[in-house]
Amino acid sequence: MNDGLAEAVFDFIENNHFGAIVAIPINKGLSKMYNQVLSENEQELGYTYNQSYLEQRIHVIES
Repeated sequence: MNDGLAEAVFDFIENNHFGAIVAIPINKGLSKMYNQVLSENEQELGYTYNQSYLEQRIHVIES
């Protein structure tokens, strides 16, 4: 399931060139998946994973 999430995030980033992307998952499980995918792949994505909002389950990646 993480691979599917990672693929969706990569596709979104490749097709849209935003300065920042915010994800607010609806539950803790999905939040953990976002955290894992974004923290493991931030270098590949070319973005910085800003974890300062993680306590509120808000995931932000910035260019």
